[in-house]
Amino acid sequence: MHGSPDVESKLEPSICCHEIYGKETEGNYRSVLNMMSELHLMLKGYLLSERIKKDVLESRSLWLSILSEKGLEEDLSKQAEKDIVKCKAKPIKSIMDYLNLFVLQHQYYYNFTNDSATDGIAEVKKTADALNAFTQVLRLRMLCETLQLKSKLPAEFPVDNLIEALNVQNHNFSPDHVLPYLYNELRILLETKDIEQFDRLTGLVSKNAHRISAKELDEFILYLNSFLSTISRMNHADKDVDRTHRLNMIALENEAYFHQRNMRVAHYLNIVTAACKAKDFKWAAHFADTCKKLLPELNKEDAFTLSEAIIHFEKREYNSILKLLKDKDSKDVSIQIRIKAFMVVCHFELKNSGGDLLEYCTNLEAYLKRNLKLKEYKEAVLSVLNMIRIVKMLYFRDVSKQSIVDQINMAPLPAFRNWLQEKAEGYRKN
Repeated sequence: MHGSPDVESKLEPSICCHEIYGKETEGNYRSVLNMMSELHLMLKGYLLSERIKKDVLESRSLWLSILSEKGLEEDLSKQAEKDIVKCKAKPIKSIMDYLNLFVLQHQYYYNFTNDSATDGIAEVKKTADALNAFTQVLRLRMLCETLQLKSKLPAEFPVDNLIEALNVQNHNFSPDHVLPYLYNELRILLETKDIEQFDRLTGLVSKNAHRISAKELDEFILYLNSFLSTISRMNHADKDVDRTHRLNMIALENEAYFHQRNMRVAHYLNIVTAACKAKDFKWAAHFADTCKKLLPELNKEDAFTLSEAIIHFEKREYNSILKLLKDKDSKDVSIQIRIKAFMVVCHFELKNSGGDLLEYCTNLEAYLKRNLKLKEYKEAVLSVLNMIRIVKMLYFRDVSKQSIVDQINMAPLPAFRNWLQEKAEGYRKN
C-alpha cells in the first residue's frame, strides 16, 4: 500500500493495538497480525475477482484453460478463434499487446485438434509469427535499456556480450509496425549519440504518439530526457531546454503522465521550470494546473504554489514571489528549502536592507544545517548553502569577479545557478 506517511503509520500493528484494544500485549499484537493477514487475503481475492471480470488477457486465458481442463475442445476452439480475431482487430500499442496475441495464439494452437497436416502447420506458423513479433520488440526494448545503463555501470561490469546477444542490426523495421520501428530508432540514437538522430526520433514519437499506449510513450520520453541529460553533462552545458520542453509538450498532449495516476513533486516542478526557461509561460501554467491532481495529497498545494513561484521567477516578477511565499511554511522539507531559497533571491533583488538579507541568510543557514544530517535532503541543503555563500560575496563586493565565477562553477552546483551567473556578469568589486 502506498500513501502518505501519516496513513501508513496508522497501519502499524502496534498502533492498531492501541486503537482497537487500548493497549499493546503479546496476545493483542498477535490478534492484530492475524486480522491484517485475513484482510490482506480478502483484498487479494477481491482484486483478483475484479480483474477476472474485465475483458483482459488474464480473463480470456483463464477461461480458455478451464475449457481445456474440462475437455470442451469445440468450445475452446470457437472461443479462442473469437478472442484472436478480436485481439488482431485492435491496434497494437504496447509490448503487452504483442504478448497477449502470442498467448492466445499459443493456447489455440496447443489445444486444438488438427484436421490435417496443412491445418497443423498453418497454426504452428501463426504461433511462430506471433512469438517472433513479441520477442523482436522485447529484445529491442531490452537492448535499449542495456545501452542506456552501460555508461552508468562500473568498468568491471561488462555488458558487451549481452548487447551482442540482443542486437538486431540486420533487421529492417517498417514504420507500419510502430513499436519495433521506434525502438530501433532509439537503439540507433543510444549507439550513435547523434543529436540529429535525437531530433528525428522526437519527430517520429510526436507523429506516432497516438499509435502507442501512454505507458510506452512515457517510456520513450524518459529515454529521450535521459539522453539529453547525459549529453548536457558530457558537454558541461545546461540541458537543452527547448528540446526538453518539446518532449514534455508531447507527453501532456497525449496524456502520458496520467497512466500511473501519480507524479513526483520534483518531476512536476522540473517540467514547469523547463517550460518557463523556454519562455512558454502559458503552457507552464496550463501544465501546473492540469497535472496538479497527480501530486501526492500531502504536499499538492505547496508544490502548486511553488510552481507559481517558478513562473514568476522566470518572468522576473520578484514582488509577486514575495507576496506568494511570504510566511509560507511547508511540512515538506524539500519544498520548504526551495521556498526559502526563493526568498533569498527576493531579498537580494528587491534591495531590502543589508541587515534583512544577511539576517535571513543566517537564519536559513541554521535551518539548513539542522537538516544536513538527513541523507535525503543533503544534496538540496548543500546546493542552497553554496548559493547563500555566493549571495553574500555578491553583497559584500570584497572579492574579484573571477572568484565568484569559480564558486558558481564548483560542485556541488549552487541553487539558482543561472541567476547567480547573471548577477556575476554585472558584478563590480568595490
